[in-house]
Amino acid sequence: MSVFLLCKMGRPFRMLITLLCMVFGLFAQAQTVTIGAGTSTQRYPLGAYFGFQRDASLYTATEINLPAGGNVQTVAWNATVATTTNIPVKIYLKTVPAGTTTLTAQNWATATTGASLVYSGNLSGIPVGWNTFTLQSPFYYNGTENLVVLVETNYGGTGTGSTAGNSYTYSNAASQHMYIEDDNSAPTGTGTVNSNRPNVRLTFGPPPTCIPPSGVASGTVTPTSAVINWVAPSPAPAAGYDIYYSTSPTAPTAATTPSQTVTTGTTVTLSPLVANTTYYVWVRSRCSATDQSTWSGPVTVLTAYCTPTAGSSSSTYYLKTVTTTGGISNLNYTATSYGAYVNNTATVFSGLPTNTITVNLATSGTSTYYHYVWVDWNNNMSFNDPGETILATTTYAATGTGTIVIPAAQPPGNYRVRTATSFSGNITSCGPAPWGNYVDFTLNVIALQPCTTAPPTGLTVSNITPTTAQINWIPSTGATYVLQYRTLPGGPWIPVNITTPLASTYTINNLTELTQYEFQIATICGGTQGPFSTPTPFTTPAITYCNSGSTSTTIDGFISKVAVNPNAATPMTSISDFSNYTDYSTDPTRLVTLVRGLGNNTITIDKTWPGTQWSFGTGVWIDFNRNGIFETSEQVLNSPSNTTTPVTATFAVPNAAGGVYTGNLTTRMRVALRESASPSACGTYTWGETEDYAVKLIDQPPCTTAPPTNITLSNLTATTATVNWWGAANAIYTIRWKLASAPTYTIPPVTLGAGVTSYTIPGLNEQTQYHVQISTTCGTSTGAYSTAVPFTTPPLTYCPMTGTGTNDHIANVTVTSSNPGVPVMSNTTVQTNYTNYTTPQTLITLDAGSSNNKISVAKGWTGATANVAVSAWIDYNRNGVFETSEQIINSAANTATPVTNNNFAVPANAYTGPFNTTMRVVVKRTSAPVLCQNAVNGEVEDYAVKIRPCSNATPNQPNITPTHNTATVNLTGAATNVTYLVRYRAQTTPPGAWIEVYASALLGNLPLVLTGLTPATIYELQVAAVCGDVIGTFTPIKTFVTRCDPTPPNVTVSNITTNSALITWAPLAASSTYTLEWRKVGAPTWTQVPNIAPPTNTHLLTNLDPYTKYEVRVANKCVGETALNPYSNPKVFTTERTCELPPPGLTITQLTPTSAEVIWDGFPGATYLLRYRKVGIPSWTNVSLTAPTYTITGLIEETKYEMQVVNICNGTPGTFTPPYYFTTPTVMHCAMGAINTSVEHISKITVVPNGRPKMENTSGPSKYTDYTGVPDTFIEMVQGSAGNTITIEKKLNGTNDPVGIAVWIDFNRNGYFDIDERVFTSPANTTTPLTGTFSVPVDAYVSMTTHKYVVMRVALMRGGVPVNCMNFDDGEVEDYSIRIAKPGVPNSLNQTDIMIYPNPVSSVLYVKNISKKAKYKIYNSAGQIIGDGILLNNQVNVSKLINGVYVIDIEDNGITVQKKFIKE
Repeated sequence: MSVFLLCKMGRPFRMLITLLCMVFGLFAQAQTVTIGAGTSTQRYPLGAYFGFQRDASLYTATEINLPAGGNVQTVAWNATVATTTNIPVKIYLKTVPAGTTTLTAQNWATATTGASLVYSGNLSGIPVGWNTFTLQSPFYYNGTENLVVLVETNYGGTGTGSTAGNSYTYSNAASQHMYIEDDNSAPTGTGTVNSNRPNVRLTFGPPPTCIPPSGVASGTVTPTSAVINWVAPSPAPAAGYDIYYSTSPTAPTAATTPSQTVTTGTTVTLSPLVANTTYYVWVRSRCSATDQSTWSGPVTVLTAYCTPTAGSSSSTYYLKTVTTTGGISNLNYTATSYGAYVNNTATVFSGLPTNTITVNLATSGTSTYYHYVWVDWNNNMSFNDPGETILATTTYAATGTGTIVIPAAQPPGNYRVRTATSFSGNITSCGPAPWGNYVDFTLNVIALQPCTTAPPTGLTVSNITPTTAQINWIPSTGATYVLQYRTLPGGPWIPVNITTPLASTYTINNLTELTQYEFQIATICGGTQGPFSTPTPFTTPAITYCNSGSTSTTIDGFISKVAVNPNAATPMTSISDFSNYTDYSTDPTRLVTLVRGLGNNTITIDKTWPGTQWSFGTGVWIDFNRNGIFETSEQVLNSPSNTTTPVTATFAVPNAAGGVYTGNLTTRMRVALRESASPSACGTYTWGETEDYAVKLIDQPPCTTAPPTNITLSNLTATTATVNWWGAANAIYTIRWKLASAPTYTIPPVTLGAGVTSYTIPGLNEQTQYHVQISTTCGTSTGAYSTAVPFTTPPLTYCPMTGTGTNDHIANVTVTSSNPGVPVMSNTTVQTNYTNYTTPQTLITLDAGSSNNKISVAKGWTGATANVAVSAWIDYNRNGVFETSEQIINSAANTATPVTNNNFAVPANAYTGPFNTTMRVVVKRTSAPVLCQNAVNGEVEDYAVKIRPCSNATPNQPNITPTHNTATVNLTGAATNVTYLVRYRAQTTPPGAWIEVYASALLGNLPLVLTGLTPATIYELQVAAVCGDVIGTFTPIKTFVTRCDPTPPNVTVSNITTNSALITWAPLAASSTYTLEWRKVGAPTWTQVPNIAPPTNTHLLTNLDPYTKYEVRVANKCVGETALNPYSNPKVFTTERTCELPPPGLTITQLTPTSAEVIWDGFPGATYLLRYRKVGIPSWTNVSLTAPTYTITGLIEETKYEMQVVNICNGTPGTFTPPYYFTTPTVMHCAMGAINTSVEHISKITVVPNGRPKMENTSGPSKYTDYTGVPDTFIEMVQGSAGNTITIEKKLNGTNDPVGIAVWIDFNRNGYFDIDERVFTSPANTTTPLTGTFSVPVDAYVSMTTHKYVVMRVALMRGGVPVNCMNFDDGEVEDYSIRIAKPGVPNSLNQTDIMIYPNPVSSVLYVKNISKKAKYKIYNSAGQIIGDGILLNNQVNVSKLINGVYVIDIEDNGITVQKKFIKE
């Protein structure tokens, strides 16, 4: 009997029933539990600040206080800030023992183990307050254990929103809250535990009748089975438990068929399962056949090996290489980047029972590590069984080596091999490895094969290097083998006998790189050799070398120069800047050539420091045997850490017997520089640099008298050149050279000692081309000279010197020559350490022998000001050395700036040749700079200096070419006259002061142009030469005269009458006469009035035509000259007009469809006659006027008109203006609309005309819509009709703001919505629909064509009544077309009796049944009236009409009839 029935039973059981009903009511009603009252806030548990957030909170049974337990139905958290972010959310629940009162830091996978997913969905927004989640799967809570609530958010990317998020309230609960968060991917690390546990509100329903099990977990898992355990509820279910498992995470429902059922116990074994598969397992209590609990779970089971975790502390250390030897096939694994766990089981290596396979492990980096190897021999997915730990080092080492001995009885098959490395601490096979990583492989154990003569199986080739290859096969018991190999295509076979028992590999040596080979193997069994296997090809790769280089981008020092000077070959020099590693092996200009078997080769390495000179060790290796390894015996330079530069070593090249490579390919030279230690050939280091070079090894040719080959030049300087060549054994060489321009070799040749293959030529001239030749002497015979090799010496160079640092620098250098004809050189700069300035803008020019030259050097600091010394030198003698006598600034360290020398002299014997010399400026912090040593914390700048010879000998008399205000002075003199001083003045009595001007090529003012001279004036001029600041003797005075001023005068016109005008010009130029020219504007020729002498400056033009445009211009002519100077710009004037002339300026100022406002230029005392007409109409409409303006009305739109106007003077008309044509426009209406597109709008318009069809139009919101061109919205109405209705339906916004309505119809079609044309209005209200009634005026415009309609405007506005032609904020405007027709009016003439004929008609159209007074109008298809008049004799002549359709409007005694006819 159910409790519900008991609650309804009779009175005898009232007390018992009441008690039972109360108890049941407690369970039947949901109970809400709120835990936590704190007011502090945080973004947990539902945050999106990070892309992926995880949150776990523990609530104790005491806090929940629900001993009887129940189903958790809802979970809620209290937000104090609202957001609208869309966040995917998952909620899990699980219980933990009552004794577990805190959370420990763990990853999310561990935290959710045993938890039930109770909610999964998208959270579209979080309001302020308690946000409740109704669980999709109710969770049973037993009332005694503690409850863990886990929340997972997956916004993605880098998250969104603020740090505080929704600011959920939380309370202090020691170690009962954990969070994990990360961007871009789900976090895998360990969470952070704190006491900030979110306040939570839980709703519990009554417990189920069948209580589910708890603590579902997995036990032993094999590739095909898994043990599942759980905790029985109390009371335990009578019928046992149902188990459901699947490869899908979709949870089962109550109707899901169980996978299996157990009737006793709390353990089940799932079998058979599929290996390497993830299963999801649920368990439920089975209380009876009809009563089962909800499903508990899932627990996840993976029938595979554990996936170890790693890298939580560092992702720097990982297994870089894993290789094996001794297998049938072997590993050759290489990694270039970190992976915490690398499942590389697709890579298989193999072996036979009893084989010993060596595993070699190497870890990235340069430190030491623990190394591990495990093999799962029993395939139970565990590496913890006896004998399965192959390697577990107990001391740190750079590499690790393990030995896998395959047991003799090991069954054939695949076995998992796990390798690992750890930079810090011991690790296990399943992790974690915070400072390392794991890599898995597959070992294939192959069964031993019986002996047959068939070729072996499993043929592979592995570990292929440029010179070796390992051949692998599966051996047979008791067999031996014959292996043979050859080059392809078709090389000879090379046989190898292999007699070692159970041999399964053989390494072929002495192969050639980048070469294709093939091999085959035959088996010998019982003394009988079987057939060879099918040939297997392979190709050797190119040689490779280990990596080397520095890791820091901080430049403490670097390799600046590598120079190799070989014996009997050409040297190589490489100059470079810093890089961590540079491979020059493909640069042909840096190829090193060495001769096999020769000693006395030298290598020199230059170090460079940008700042402090740190100690660096230097090493150089050459891979003489070309095996890809830089061996100790191949190191040719080993310099310990020091500051010495350069470092040099002499070395010998091995011969063939010494193992040198004898092929034709290049080998490798490695140069390494390492701070504070001697470098190794391989590996990385922090500071320094590595460079690789290609090396060509050659054999020294035997001696012949042929000229040497490969003649090259190196170490070119301004005065020397070193010649190198490839030498033959025991040869003696003779060298000769000459200028390239010389016809023969006149310089005595030089014969060198035996074995010498280089020579430095002395005494050369810089920037000069030479030819060099060499001959060979063998024994007593000397051969011919080689072909001439040209070379050019470079410009003079100076010792290298640079500054360092970024603070102290040269801010400005200014050099002022004492010669005023030399521009000042001023150069402002920032810190660049070193710059060589050679541009024309920075060129310094000085006069040899000059004094009082000036230099200024300004110091600059990008940061703190410091004491800085300044030095400057000029290499006056241009010998490439800055000597003490050439120093022009020597300022001790201080903060004063600028530093100057205002009186330095240039020696008279300074170099003045064709080349520039150099000035060097150096600043250095703390102490004076030393030449040719870097300026630490300073800067160096070099400047090109031109020292020129000069003379102040008196120059030649100048050649002068004057204008009216300038004079061009051409100056000549001696070749060393570099600057001129020109002085000039006007010739006066007494003489005035001289005006002086310096002129030179450097100033850019040759020839010199004197400006600002006075026209028509005599001037005096003298010239002297200047050297330095010394002025020579002036030339005798030379005079010249300036011309008159040719500037055209300003021209004015005054006293203009109908036939004359007075012309005036000014100013007048001295020493000139004037010529005036005039003509009608547009006339081809001018009328000239010449030779008007000042002071006359006016001329009266007469006999001009009235109201005519003329132009006039004036020019002057200098006295004594024949040509006129330029004319002034023409001055245009117009003579006065007479009344008889047509009035000018006829135009229209405003044109509408029905009117035109006309104006013209009036004439004093005149009246006017304006006439106009439609074009094509014979008669005019005349209007007499007293003012020059008139508005023509009554026009027809889109019609062409013509008009004329005439002056009337003293009652007599003058001449009409030419016809002025204009066309009236069509009707346009003012723009009107809403500013915003709002919710309020016109949703429907219904117009019901009296006697015409109804028009309905439904529409959506818009600011303005023009329906005038939409045929479905056309409206028809009748002139003079009443009772027409319009209905407007409104769409209001959510707050029902009131809106007003106004409707206008432009009945007279004048383009304006007049106040009397408003046919409906409604104040602002929320009523809808609204209906109004209106009449059409009897004189409303009648639409006679298909496009001349009147317009109806409907406007809706929020908060008021719309005003025509004014925009408003919110609402809508719609325009519609209305066609108005004349009413059908009965008259004495029956319209059916009025007839026109013939129709179509070609000439005369007859009209029947009309009176003699009947009038007509004919309209074309455009609605234009093209003819009207009286129907004389009941007919009208239409022969001149073009073919088409027309309408004739017949009016007779007030009655109007329209008829359509066709003209053909």
